[in-house]
This record gives sequence, structure tokens and C-alpha cells, in this order.
Amino acid sequence: MINHILCHRPNKVRRSGEVSEKTILVVDDETMVINVTSAILRSEGNVCLTATNGQEGLEVFLEHCDGIAMVVTDLNMPRMNGVEMARAIKEMKPEVKIIFVSGLAADFDVDYLRTLGFILQKPFTPNQLLELVRRYLQELSF
Repeated sequence: MINHILCHRPNKVRRSGEVSEKTILVVDDETMVINVTSAILRSEGNVCLTATNGQEGLEVFLEHCDGIAMVVTDLNMPRMNGVEMARAIKEMKPEVKIIFVSGLAADFDVDYLRTLGFILQKPFTPNQLLELVRRYLQELSF
């Protein structure tokens, strides 16, 4: 069961090509959204890992959990929605920051979503996304 899996936290030695402290997992079922969001985030020097649904996102997170600082995810996706994925990720690594990006956030319990992360309504500008990411990453630096 996923609930019993914890992030393994070995020494923080990083080799070339490994994920960095500014690694962000982008999860969306629309390839164009993944590509645009990742390009925006990479423009600020962030490393992006991607997945096309919540289940795949969880698998990518498990593989790289030590290095992932933030997850930017859609809410409505096949196989596993963004809320289920975020809940599982938070159980493994509570300090990871979650940004839910959706035009349909009202379909979910917004108060509960806010306990897991921040909601960024679509459509949003690149600057809105980057400002939120900067603020969240800065919180992790302290």
C-alpha cells in the first residue's frame, strides 16, 4: 500500500544530471499544458519532471521523491485525480509544495484542497505561476 512507503533520504550528495532542490513535477493529462507549463518553469532555471495522470505522477514522485520540491498538477485526470495523488505525496513527504491548476476547482472541496496546497485558476499568466512558484520555493529555503 502506498501509505506505508516513505521517501528514502540518503546523504544529500548530488551527482551531475540528478534532480535538484528546484525540481518540479508537472502533472496534467493534456500534453500541450505540460509542455507550456514546463517551459514557463524552466525559464526560471527549474528542472521539470512530467507525468500525464495522477498514477504516473505518483510513480515519478516515488522514483525521485528526495529531489522534488513542488508538484504542479491538474485536478481532473484519468486513472487518479490530482487530489488523490497530492494526498499520497503529502503522506510520504509533507513538506512538498502542491499547486493545483484547474478551471474546475469548484467541483472539489476547495477548503480541503487548500489544506494540501494552493489553487491556481485557469487561465493564468506565466507571471502568476512563476510568482507563486518563487514564493513557495523561497519558503522551502528557510
